[in-house]
Amino acid sequence: MKQKDRAADSALAYVRLLCSTGVKSTLVVPDLLRTLHDVVPATGYVFTWMDMAGGLAAMYCEPPLDTPVPEFLKDPAYLLAQAGYRNDHLQGQSRNGQVAEISASPEFKSSEFFEVMCRPAGVEHGWDGFVRMDGRVCAVLALWRDAHMARVDAEEEYQLRCVFPHLAHLLAVEKDASDEGAGDRFLPSGEHGLAVVDGTGRIIHASPEAQRMLWYLAHPAFRGHGSPVGDGVPANEAIEEVCRRLCALLRNQPTPAPGLHLRNQWGAFSIRGFILSGHPQAWGDSGATLFGLQVSRCVPPEVAAVRRMMGLPLSHKQRELCLQLVRGLKPAQIEAVLGIKPTTQKDYLLRIYNKLQIASREELFDRLLQTEPAHRVEV
Repeated sequence: MKQKDRAADSALAYVRLLCSTGVKSTLVVPDLLRTLHDVVPATGYVFTWMDMAGGLAAMYCEPPLDTPVPEFLKDPAYLLAQAGYRNDHLQGQSRNGQVAEISASPEFKSSEFFEVMCRPAGVEHGWDGFVRMDGRVCAVLALWRDAHMARVDAEEEYQLRCVFPHLAHLLAVEKDASDEGAGDRFLPSGEHGLAVVDGTGRIIHASPEAQRMLWYLAHPAFRGHGSPVGDGVPANEAIEEVCRRLCALLRNQPTPAPGLHLRNQWGAFSIRGFILSGHPQAWGDSGATLFGLQVSRCVPPEVAAVRRMMGLPLSHKQRELCLQLVRGLKPAQIEAVLGIKPTTQKDYLLRIYNKLQIASREELFDRLLQTEPAHRVEV
């Protein structure tokens, strides 16, 4: 098997497990889109949640669509409808009830959506797939490509279509997911980045991972007429607050610790600051003060376990069983989900223990929920 095919198969296996975690889809979609690049390369992916009436409920987009996003906040429902993203329009445009290339149509190229969101980012064409439940479009997965990339071909479309049943499962299962106690159920993901900022909070340099972490914090979501949701503060305000605390430390003034813990619909994050160089009176003097920031992301334990499992010598069925154990399911519940009888589950566990050279479920959880300082998920 070619290395490219192996990477795509491994990425698809990772996507399938992510869609089985049972957590809110917003906590999974950013990782899922990032992984899809190993299945079908793209300039960027976009995932749009649709409400019962076929309108926009929420959206996550990758760069390069980052710069125009604030403009999109003005009236996202209007822009989406004008671009053809309405439930009735999707129904008419779809081929075989699932796929369309709205973004390749002349109407799309002349739309305000294209002018505001796509043209500034260099987007030339794209592909749209519709996730359906109970006969309605509940989400749209779109990819965007620039002028240097070819249109999606039949083989790539087939690979993407293989993902859609799992996306539908993710959205169906999350109806039973609860946010109760979720604040205590986040683990370090191993994702972190470093940035250097001046005394005013202006970013001087940021590693690629820091840029991605800050993108999570800055990324808007849309709920009901374009209102952003999430209880975190904007990334720029968070950076400025950490810098204020660091400057207070320089001046020996009382101050909270120079760090913030934030939470939004994409996960839990921390920003920790430390002094690189500075002077007690340097606040506001960008040339006299330099601070370092470490930006980290935390994820639900189910997602952390999936990340770890992809690096362990386990079969797909063994990984599925481990995931259900992390979710806290009982043997009867696991049988209902996976179709594996409780007696067979014990056999699976013994094989997993032998492969990992462990002897108990406690050791298994230690292995599954242990995090590594990795810059990205290798799948």
